[in-house]
Amino acid sequence: MTDIRFDCRMSNYKINFDPKNYDTFTYTYRAFDGAGKRGGELYFSHIGEKFSDKRSWSLPPMVADGQWHTVSVTPDDFTAFRTGGMITSLRFDPTNSAGGKIEIKELKFEKRFTPPAKIIWDKNNFALWTYSYNTKKEVVDGILTLTDIKKDCNIGIKKLKIDPELYNTFTFTYRAEGTGKGGGQLYFAHAKQFYSDDRSCRIAPLTADGQWHTVSVSPKDMKLWLTGGNIIQLRFDPTDSPGGKIEIKEMILEKRDPDALKKNAFELTAAKLDAPQWPRLKSEIWPDGSKNIQAGRHYFQGKMIKSPEDKVRNSKHHEFFLRREFELKEKPVHGYLQFTADDCAQAFVNGHSAGFSNDWRSCQVYNVSDFLRAGKNVLGIHYFNTDTYGGVIAELYVQYADGSSERINSDENFKSNIKEASGWDKAGFDDSSWAGILHCAPPPAAPWGVRLPYRYFSNMQQVKNISLVPKKVTAGEIVRFQITCKGKIPDGPVTISVVLKKNLIWRDEITVDKSNFVPGENGLWTLNFNYRVPLYFNDKYTVSLESDIFSANSGSSGEMTLDIKRIDRDPKFAKKNTFQVVRAASGNPVFQLNGKPFFAAWVNPPAKYQSNVLIPANVASVIFDVKHWWGEGDTILTDVLDHEAQRVAKHFPDAYFMWTLVCRFPADWRSSNPGEMCQDENGLPNADRYSLASLKARQDFGKQMLKAIEYLENSPYANRIIGYRIAGGYSVEWLGWESASGKALDFSPAGKKAFAAFAAEKYPQLDNFAVPSGAERNSLDGKSLLWDQKKHLKAIAYNDFSSDTTAGFMLYLAKKAKELVGKDKVIGTYYGYVSTLHHTGRSQYRSHYALKKVLDSGAVDYIMSPNSYPLRNMGEICGEMKPFASLLKNNIIPVCEDDTRTHNSYDVKGSQRQTITEKQTIAQELRNMAIAICRNSPNYYYPLIHGTEISFPAMAGLINNLKITGQHILDNDTARNAQIALVVSEESIKAMPPVVQMARSGIIDQFYKGDGSVSQRQRIRPVLTYESFIGNQGRFNRSGAPVDQLLAEDLADNPGNYKLYVFINCFKYDDKFLAAVKKLQQRDCVLLWLYAPGYIKGVNSSTANMKALTGMDFVRIDNGIPAAVLRNDGSILGTPAANVTPMFAVNTPGVEILGKYNNGQTGLAAVKTGKALSIFSGVWQLDMKFISDILNRAGVFRYSQTSDPFEANDSLVMLHARYPGKKVITLPRKTDVLNIISGEMLRNTDRIEFNTGLHETSCFYYGDDAEKLQDKLKKQR
Repeated sequence: MTDIRFDCRMSNYKINFDPKNYDTFTYTYRAFDGAGKRGGELYFSHIGEKFSDKRSWSLPPMVADGQWHTVSVTPDDFTAFRTGGMITSLRFDPTNSAGGKIEIKELKFEKRFTPPAKIIWDKNNFALWTYSYNTKKEVVDGILTLTDIKKDCNIGIKKLKIDPELYNTFTFTYRAEGTGKGGGQLYFAHAKQFYSDDRSCRIAPLTADGQWHTVSVSPKDMKLWLTGGNIIQLRFDPTDSPGGKIEIKEMILEKRDPDALKKNAFELTAAKLDAPQWPRLKSEIWPDGSKNIQAGRHYFQGKMIKSPEDKVRNSKHHEFFLRREFELKEKPVHGYLQFTADDCAQAFVNGHSAGFSNDWRSCQVYNVSDFLRAGKNVLGIHYFNTDTYGGVIAELYVQYADGSSERINSDENFKSNIKEASGWDKAGFDDSSWAGILHCAPPPAAPWGVRLPYRYFSNMQQVKNISLVPKKVTAGEIVRFQITCKGKIPDGPVTISVVLKKNLIWRDEITVDKSNFVPGENGLWTLNFNYRVPLYFNDKYTVSLESDIFSANSGSSGEMTLDIKRIDRDPKFAKKNTFQVVRAASGNPVFQLNGKPFFAAWVNPPAKYQSNVLIPANVASVIFDVKHWWGEGDTILTDVLDHEAQRVAKHFPDAYFMWTLVCRFPADWRSSNPGEMCQDENGLPNADRYSLASLKARQDFGKQMLKAIEYLENSPYANRIIGYRIAGGYSVEWLGWESASGKALDFSPAGKKAFAAFAAEKYPQLDNFAVPSGAERNSLDGKSLLWDQKKHLKAIAYNDFSSDTTAGFMLYLAKKAKELVGKDKVIGTYYGYVSTLHHTGRSQYRSHYALKKVLDSGAVDYIMSPNSYPLRNMGEICGEMKPFASLLKNNIIPVCEDDTRTHNSYDVKGSQRQTITEKQTIAQELRNMAIAICRNSPNYYYPLIHGTEISFPAMAGLINNLKITGQHILDNDTARNAQIALVVSEESIKAMPPVVQMARSGIIDQFYKGDGSVSQRQRIRPVLTYESFIGNQGRFNRSGAPVDQLLAEDLADNPGNYKLYVFINCFKYDDKFLAAVKKLQQRDCVLLWLYAPGYIKGVNSSTANMKALTGMDFVRIDNGIPAAVLRNDGSILGTPAANVTPMFAVNTPGVEILGKYNNGQTGLAAVKTGKALSIFSGVWQLDMKFISDILNRAGVFRYSQTSDPFEANDSLVMLHARYPGKKVITLPRKTDVLNIISGEMLRNTDRIEFNTGLHETSCFYYGDDAEKLQDKLKKQR
């Protein structure tokens, strides 16, 4: 090759070879005269392909010494080389540099590399894992040991070159002590890739029993594992929880033959989509969270800046200094600094303290005109951050005498330091040793999500005089402001903030236009405007006015004060109201306002900084954390209560209040009562978490709560308050605390004393009443999914105690509140997540398993829970966490908190099933609201993240539609008429060990990402619990019939009248439950029992217990078999990928055998027990075909046959399309049918036919009065 120019090449288009037979390209060359200074490429293509960078091998630079050299290379991406069939063309580019001469003796492909069957890291090469984070890593006696484990610990290895096609399984052998409940991950990355959740293997929570365990995992998405060339780095996160110690004996990459996983009759097929392939969509999520900014409104032009030493987690430093030196051409006449910080900050201008910011959501504005000078100036910011995102956003506006101006923004011109130095905030300081800064987009960009209040200063006016008349008013009356300024009258409308200050700051925005401005002489002009004083305020306030064109306060024109006299009652709500839960004639409990059914369109007001609220609600929650209203000692900060009432009234002027008091304690109480605060098993106290077992805590909070309620009941807005919600300290839910240290809780003096008393009374057979350690609570009986009750009785007792004391704390407060307010107002709370919380298999300590105690208490009128996260996705049912039908039967209203993350905000990473378009949001919210109406379970709208999630015009119209429909159905006292009940047992959950075994369900789930693309993930979840609680609720609610949920422990008192009872997890029972089942067996119904029904009674476990409950004989199988049965029709039911111990087989002669395990024993059978048909399924992962068969045998009326999420009552049906296409809904009678959304009417029919797109929701009202509802909806429109 001579006359070599840039990008020289030679090609061969007449070849045809199988790339799987070769792994090495070898060529022999000699080069002269400087040839080959840069490397080259070998390009390849399969039939029908073109050459590309992806399909190439990199070649090294040549040695131009005139000697022969032989070079062998392997591909950058084996996957690209071997995928696509035969290689049909090659292009050899030996160098990408010009000049010289190259001679080539030979070019050849060969197979050189025989990869090892396993890549092993052990005592001989653990040192290759050079990277560690949030843990101390060392090799001790040949064992890789991790200690000082913090949250999200990991170790890493780089510079790998692993062909992913050769390996598919990561295996490690470990033992652990004191580790937490969090699972872990093995992350992998190819060249030019970052670690991500998609590129990982999921690792189940470690078993912290000090014994050696071997775990094998595979990539969640094998396609991503195989795509991208060689694996070049791995990151192993054995646990996401802090605390404990982990020892690792070895780690292995290997290839396991999928055939080896096949067990006898069950062939493991590839995981499949359980729905159609979702299309990619154009996302409508706010770009960078900045929708409002991009709409053309003025906003900060600077960046959020912070010190490089300011870390999100586990930062060594929490105090930081930022400075910027700048020059001004002359002394300005105006200077205004506005800034905020995450967490808080103090600003300095030329050494003078300019002001403070202690709330990142609210920018502070300060007049710094007197501090500025001609020449060099310094803006310094001293800020603090405690393990959050951190940073400062600031703008200094400067205006000169000639009217010109400039803005000094927070940007890369700032410098940072972690220590204060003398003179750092003054000009002339030597900051050459200071570091630069990190910067990012300011709020509302993620992670903050809230648009900051911003004042766009321009053409600032000089205020000459300001007056306010009258200075004494009654709340709600009008005052008049007059301002005299010198300068140019504004050309257009001007927004003015009226700021009232006492202990707190209140702002109202007033917009004035030209009609408010009066020109005067000598360049003066006057502004006059009226302002209505807040209705719920009283006492003396200092008043100031703020605007982008002037600032008027006590410092510029004399002190302005306003003396506000309190009103007795809000005139809109002059009469006292009665709000109760009353059982209607149909048996449904309903909210009644002044004796009439009341449909609660209930909202949680968005953050106080969010103003564009369009939600048409008639009930608004008012939530107070303790930091707001409980002051030092036993004081109640009444100003805070009044301010929040005024804020909510401002957003929702006609709504009633549901007042929330959150059970947390102020700092002085916590420091004065260390024995009442949680401690871990090492005695480490927790600064924030009070012991839920503390009698002093419940009594002290109860006292303060009653004082607050007494104040509220005598306030001007007392008649707006229709009830109180007593909220827990974990979020607002009464969940048991998670340990911050990774060690088990609660070993406080209060906790130890309370557990000893509880255990002595209820579990006297224990040999001691000490609080069990974390190891005791997490210990297992080998691989068994069931505990030996006697061996683990103390852990079971503590699970019971945890729920009992949490419920007891809540009920103590609820009863006190109820005694005070009487029957005229309702009391509610968050509790009772029995239906889905245990899908993790490790929720026993979360304290929600004393619901029966709550039901029997008579202390609460409503109970709330969010929608289940796994079941809120598009194409799902909007899962219910509570056994809602049992609540209704006990005269308690189940309220469903809808905190859907929607398109109308920024991208919520991790998404929690975020909708990404307005169409999706409307479809999902219509689904949620219709389900709530059908279940007599009011929907509570909770804009959780950004404050705007459900605040847009189409959503407002939808809520109004459903509000009218829901009220119409309440007025009619419509029955529910569900014929299916899912029965869940809280006692069984408390008696179960933590589940550590993960299982592949054979299902691929789909999720939309924020960019509109679709993520597909193989469902690998805790064995038994996930498919029992989540999978089955979702599938039964796609059966085309309404489904109720019952608490097993309430079945004796409220069994209902259903055609099908599905006992999801009734593994433990007592005599009362047994008697209830015996009564059901005398009915014409079907009883479906899953896995191990009745295996536990008291502290005894046996198949005899199972027979006594179900009427069937059983044998226990202990040798570990797949959790699947082969049905008579040849289909497989269950989870064949999971080998489980124990399993149970029916051994009753003469039963109807419906399916068998792979060992030939009966795992699916039916038998008559009395009048009832009892069916046993030893497997818990049911499918739609099986469910359809069971419903047909039970004679359940099915409205729909299309396996779409469905809900109905006796006058409303909802179908959410999991599958697109034609739908048919069959009604139980002929009548008129109204499409709630379109308004179309069908007359005298029992059949609704329509076509629907993927994930669209359809909702129909059916009844002889459909035309009346149609008229109501027309008036609303």
